[in-house]
Amino acid sequence: MSVYVMAFIKLQKPSWTPLGQEVVDLVHEHGGRYLVRDTAPRQIEGSGEPPDEAVLVEFPSVEKAEAYYNDPRYEPYRETRKAATDTTLVLVEGINVLRSAHPATDLQRREGLKPVYAMVLIKRKSPSWTPLGQEVSNLVHEHGGRYLVRNTELRQIEGLGEPPDEAVIVEWPTIEKTEAHYNHPHYEPYREARKTATDTTLILAQGI
Repeated sequence: MSVYVMAFIKLQKPSWTPLGQEVVDLVHEHGGRYLVRDTAPRQIEGSGEPPDEAVLVEFPSVEKAEAYYNDPRYEPYRETRKAATDTTLVLVEGINVLRSAHPATDLQRREGLKPVYAMVLIKRKSPSWTPLGQEVSNLVHEHGGRYLVRNTELRQIEGLGEPPDEAVIVEWPTIEKTEAHYNHPHYEPYREARKTATDTTLILAQGI
């Protein structure tokens, strides 16, 4: 089962620049692959200022992800980032699905087009909140989306404040498909119920 490292990075020092090829090579060495490295992500929901960078890396296992994060060769880059940014970094297991089972997005890839990722962190405000159910899943699929993560068990590696209670990642073939789902009248009551019962950060980021 794939594991995802999701990072929202907010600059605190203007000298910060995204990490370079050395870090990319380390990710690949540990079996990871970047899905997102976006320096202009779009915040749809969330309190506070939006992040300056969104990163999403897929690893084949928790062990591989932890081996990368704790690699002595990564340490100087990690500490440089911590000194220059406020980063929320979450490790979460994905859904056990085959990527080949999504012909729309896979066709996009073959044609050289980049998918879009909705990266969501949810913090409960009301004890009555429960994750959205099959009706919302059906709407996501109807608009061409594919869940990579829907998990209430996650680990916050870095970040200020209390960790989120839920993480969701949806892969979309286009920004238009994402917006069609988010603004669809059938989704509205679920969206508004979530807004009432949770503090949600929802970021749209361009895939690689």
